[in-house]
Amino acid sequence: TWTNSATLVVGWNGNGTLTVSNGGAVSSTFGYVGGAVGSTGTATATVTGDGSAWTTSGYLYVGRDGGASLTVAEGGAVSSQAGSIATEVGTAGTVTVTGTDSQWTMSDLIFVGCGMTDGQLVTRGAGTLNISDSGEVIAPYGIIGSTSTLSGDGTLMLDGGSLCGHGGFALVN
Repeated sequence: TWTNSATLVVGWNGNGTLTVSNGGAVSSTFGYVGGAVGSTGTATATVTGDGSAWTTSGYLYVGRDGGASLTVAEGGAVSSQAGSIATEVGTAGTVTVTGTDSQWTMSDLIFVGCGMTDGQLVTRGAGTLNISDSGEVIAPYGIIGSTSTLSGDGTLMLDGGSLCGHGGFALVN
C-alpha cells in the first residue's frame, strides 16, 4: 500500500510508468498520467488483478499534457471524484477498462476529448475510452466527444463492457 497525501504524477515532462498489481493499493489526492505542458514522453498507468486499486479523492487526468494511457484490467479498480481524458489541445489520452470486475468509478463526471472551463465546453485533445470484456465505467454524468465549435475529438468503444450513468451522458460531435 502506498498512500500519497498529495498529487501523484506519472510521466511529468517525460516518460513514466505506474503499475499497481497483485492486490496492491495506491491513494492520492489528485492523479495525473501525463502531466506537463509540451511533454514529449509517454506516461502509462496499469491497475491489474483482483484487489488492486488506485484511489484519488480528486480528479484523475489521463493525457492532460503529452501522451498517456491508463489500463484497468483483470479485476483492478480505479476510483476518483471525476475523470478527464485528453484535457488540453494537442494531447492524447486512452483509458481501457477490460475484464470482469474491472472498474473505473467516479462520484462526479467524466470528460473524454473535451472539458469545461468556467461552465463552458472548451476545446480539448483526442480522448479514447475503451470498455471491453465486462469492464465497467461508472459516473453520474459525462461528455464524450466535442461540439461543432470544438476541435478536440473523443471516442467511446464498448465491446462487452458497460458505461453506467444515473444522471446522463452526452455524446456530441
